[in-house]
Amino acid sequence: MADGCYTNRNMTTGMHTEDDPVARPFITHGAGLRAAYFTGALGLDLLASYELDKHGHRKLAKLPLIFGIVLNAEGAASSAAHFNVAATK
Repeated sequence: MADGCYTNRNMTTGMHTEDDPVARPFITHGAGLRAAYFTGALGLDLLASYELDKHGHRKLAKLPLIFGIVLNAEGAASSAAHFNVAATK
């Protein structure tokens, strides 16, 4: 969630472009597609975890969720680092 908030803030203030080539088409074309991208990413993490758990891979089912958390934390840190408060005034 923090990744989405920081990315949205940076894109609306014109401070930073998206580095991820998969996310770039969604992130750079409006807030609606940004929200859809982050919602879809969470949905895919949940679906992968559910399917692994359903088929008896209980320990592996945690990996998609942990991986998603790590990627979002890295994205939030990157977006926060690229934000320039002085430029928004």
